This record gives sequence, C-alpha cells and structure tokens, in this order.
Amino acid sequence: MVDLAARAGMTKQSMGYLVDQMQAAGLLEIAPDPHDKRANIVRLTARGEKVVNASIELSRQGEAYLSTLVGEGKIRQLRSILQEIYQHLEEPDQAGKS
Repeated sequence: MVDLAARAGMTKQSMGYLVDQMQAAGLLEIAPDPHDKRANIVRLTARGEKVVNASIELSRQGEAYLSTLVGEGKIRQLRSILQEIYQHLEEPDQAGKS
C-alpha cells in the first residue's frame, strides 16, 4: 500500500481507507507478500477487473462523443496536453518548471 499511496500521491492512511472500501465492495483482494512479511499484495478481483474494463469503455465512449462535438484533431491535442501535464506531475523535481 505504501507503493500505491506514493504512485497516487496520497497518504498511506488515505490509501488504506480507499483499499479497505474497495475490498469491502469486492473489487480488491489483499494477500501477504511471500517475499516481504511486512508487506501485502493488493490486486483486483474478477469483479474489480470488470469495473476497470467498464470504466475504460465508458471513457472511450465519452471521448468518441466529445470528438463529434469538437473534432478528432482537438481531442488528439487535448490528449497530448494532458499527457504532458501528467509527465510533469510524475517528475516532482521538475514541477512548476517549463
């Protein structure tokens, strides 16, 4: 969970709460890490994978709809800008420098 929290930019406590809620909803399962007795492995259940796949499909449908409103070129441009922003956010020592 420490790795998940770091990757999401969340506190360990917030990630723990989120994981607990998702586990209670049947979306995640937690198992001991066989290589590190202090750690756990968090993975999607079959139901969790269905939810992720459905979310991806809804995102694709939403993007297709937006393309009908503003055109595919602008959607490609938006995607490129969002990827650039994401890359900057992934580089904390570079944040705010452009």
